[in-house]
Amino acid sequence: MTDLVLHLVAGLSRRLLEGGAMPGLQQRARRSAGLVCSFPCLSETLERVVLRGLESIPPGRLRLQKEGGIAQAAQRWGLDSPERLEAARRFDESLCREIDAASPGQTHLVVGGPGLQPAGRKIDLPPLAHPHEIHSAVLRIEAPPEAVGALRERLLRLRGVERVLHGELLQAWIEAGGPSALQPPARPGTLLALAGKGHSFQDEQASMGHPEVAPPEQAMLILFGEGSPDWPAELHDYRIAPSIAHHLGVEPAADGPKPFAL
Repeated sequence: MTDLVLHLVAGLSRRLLEGGAMPGLQQRARRSAGLVCSFPCLSETLERVVLRGLESIPPGRLRLQKEGGIAQAAQRWGLDSPERLEAARRFDESLCREIDAASPGQTHLVVGGPGLQPAGRKIDLPPLAHPHEIHSAVLRIEAPPEAVGALRERLLRLRGVERVLHGELLQAWIEAGGPSALQPPARPGTLLALAGKGHSFQDEQASMGHPEVAPPEQAMLILFGEGSPDWPAELHDYRIAPSIAHHLGVEPAADGPKPFAL
């Protein structure tokens, strides 16, 4: 029997859960918490972080399900659109049927996001010759070590770029708590450019659990089934994988802070 079903639901926010769009889940939720992430990231990035920490889970004990219809509706028709509410209603009904049919002892954990917010002024990036990955507020570049110095100075001259992290400074920032979404780990030529407030590297900001996202659109983490009363008001992304592993009685594949008990 599957012990835990992990649902990664793009677009599920506090407003949908608590605003009446998902009455079935709200009624059945044993615990809920806000989801806080190290820096703005997409659902796919958080998925990589979580799954990396779950590589040690024996087959059959954990089942992963993904749902993207709510986020797709929001991106196409807007946060307040009837289409987004309808997508949330359909997911509510579908998941409630699955929860009601669950075997005794089975837990369902829903990780929802990203929260959406209006884009800031888009940063005008020059052509990038090196491999790179762009998020709403973060630009990661993998450059040859000998090119790092000149590239860093070039990025710092761009209007809207607040900081460019590299080397020991980047490593110190990671060790201090962010960014957990930096996958794969930093290399000698890794540069991380951070957008300043009111600016973005993309046309719209889809930021999973970032503190600047308006509270109604905060990403959510919801537990159905057995659970500990020790449930925080907010859960950091670093703690999702180790907490799931702890619930299943195995060691997480990736190091993380001491988990609370699901």
